[in-house]
Amino acid sequence: MTETEESPIKRLILPLIAIIGLIDSFHLISIYFQPDVCTQTGSFFSIPLDCGTVARSEYSSFLGIPVAIYGVIFYVSIILVVMYQRELQFLPITPYQLLALQVTTGQLVSLVLFYIQIFVVKAICVYCMLSFCTATSMFIIFLYLRNFFKTLA
Repeated sequence: MTETEESPIKRLILPLIAIIGLIDSFHLISIYFQPDVCTQTGSFFSIPLDCGTVARSEYSSFLGIPVAIYGVIFYVSIILVVMYQRELQFLPITPYQLLALQVTTGQLVSLVLFYIQIFVVKAICVYCMLSFCTATSMFIIFLYLRNFFKTLA
């Protein structure tokens, strides 16, 4: 496959992963509003797998807004920047810089939330871990394909 044949795949990989994160974030919103539906299902290295405990914690919202809603905004914004990068030329930064800022911020926030789950709340939500994995995947793929994303604009 030549570089031009690979380009559609490269261009769609982040939005496809973001769609997985988006679906997961919508599910996390439903857990936030019904935390008792999701109860402990086992443990991982003696840390309970319990989305309800995580959803009921004080860390499940920021500024009164469920963290999962920020996730929806994050994943939608990734999709929009990748798919409509040519229309974003009016911004003071390039679409590449915006995407770099988004995936880096998403990764940092995911790392903080991961830490809070494990060491503060002392419970693991598998859906939160899926979100962590999608953000991490997008960050790694962005780093790997950064030269490709620089050429999009």
